[in-house]
Amino acid sequence: MLPRVSRQALFAKLAHFKRKNEDLEADLDRTRAAYEALESKLTDVSAKLERAELNLGSAKQDLAEKIEEIKKWHRLDKREDQELEELRRIKADLETRVKELEDRVQDDAIKIKRGKADRKSCFLPKKRLPDSRSAAHHLSRELLNLPCCHIQSELENARETIDHFQEAAKV
Repeated sequence: MLPRVSRQALFAKLAHFKRKNEDLEADLDRTRAAYEALESKLTDVSAKLERAELNLGSAKQDLAEKIEEIKKWHRLDKREDQELEELRRIKADLETRVKELEDRVQDDAIKIKRGKADRKSCFLPKKRLPDSRSAAHHLSRELLNLPCCHIQSELENARETIDHFQEAAKV
């Protein structure tokens, strides 16, 4: 059997349990509010984390692209260095060829000047009639002033003239 408890004691215990229940409900409400606040913060943090992960992913992708671009530039630099070296060799070859051509042009210019001088000297000066000298003496003086090529042509002309007069004399 249970001991008998007075009604007043039971009401006191009931009031005590009601207060405790109210305190627990208040604690539960505070805990729920704190839980909801934490859940809200967790949602915010989760959203921020997702954005950060997306940013991190795009940053990693950008980094990978930049690394590829850097590698590409390194390859291009190497290729450019090789092409530059090849262009330097070609430039040196071309400079050599240009120098050779310039030398050849200078040599040709000198030859042309000499040829012009030779051509000018090949032309007969205007013949004047000798005053007191004989025609043979005058011709020999002119021949001394002429270059060899002109003398040879004059000699052949003279031979042809002699041959022509000899044939005419025979007839």
